[in-house]
Formats: sequence, C-alpha cells, structure tokens
Amino acid sequence: MQADIRKCLQFNNWINECSLMEVTTWGTKFTWRGPQWNGRDKVFKKLDRVLCNVSWRLRYHEGFAKVLSRMHFNHHPIILLTEGETNVGRNRSFRFEAAWTTHENFHHFLKDNWVRSRDLAYLLNNLTNNLKEWNKDVFGNIFKSKI
Repeated sequence: MQADIRKCLQFNNWINECSLMEVTTWGTKFTWRGPQWNGRDKVFKKLDRVLCNVSWRLRYHEGFAKVLSRMHFNHHPIILLTEGETNVGRNRSFRFEAAWTTHENFHHFLKDNWVRSRDLAYLLNNLTNNLKEWNKDVFGNIFKSKI
C-alpha cells in the first residue's frame, strides 16, 4: 500500500495553517513496526506524533511525549506528560523555540546578532549561544520556571 501524497500534503498544510509544532518525544525513535515483506527485515517507521500550539508549549514548557513499550500491537502507545525532564543526565541539543518569535524584541535581537561578514558555521554557533543567553535574560529560562 502506498501513501496518498496529495492527502499527506493536505495534512501538512493543515498543520502549518494551525501553527502546530511537534512535542519533544522521549523513548524509541520508531512508533510503528510493519510486517516482514519478501523475507526482508521488518519495516520500522515514526508514524505517530503529538502536536501542540505555541500557547500549550508556553504553558507546559517541560511537557513531552513518552513513547511506551509496544506490547501486543504494531503501534507503540504514547503518553503526554506536562512536566518532567526528558533527558536527565544528558546535554540537550539546542532547539529553536517558536515562542521566542512572539516577543516584541525578537526580530531586533535577531538582526543585531546576525552579522553577514562571517561564515555560516560561525554565525549559527554565535546565534545559538546568544539565543540561549537571551532566553534566560528575557524569558527567565522558560525551561526551568514554573507558571
């Protein structure tokens, strides 16, 4: 069975029109295990996702989706948790937060921190570090504060 590309694009457009974003997922990378075809290995895919809007993300900034162990079916169940640490003991990679764009000074900050005279790797590294500091200074570190 092949995916209907037109329907997939419609769904993607709907996600974008509603300004939805995927909630951080913790656990196994794949949420579905398919059958074995023609003697080959089983197919594994990430089919299931949890989406939210900016308001939800701001309210539940520590929220994440936990992919649970698959028991009797081909899909892994997913539970949505509104608080807690997804990666205790590990360094979290940098992630751009859509909520930052709602701040009245964000575009000014971005313009001040993007100097085109440098190479792209330097620009991105510098912007990442500055965004982390700006997040702490302006938002009070949205990852740690309690509402």
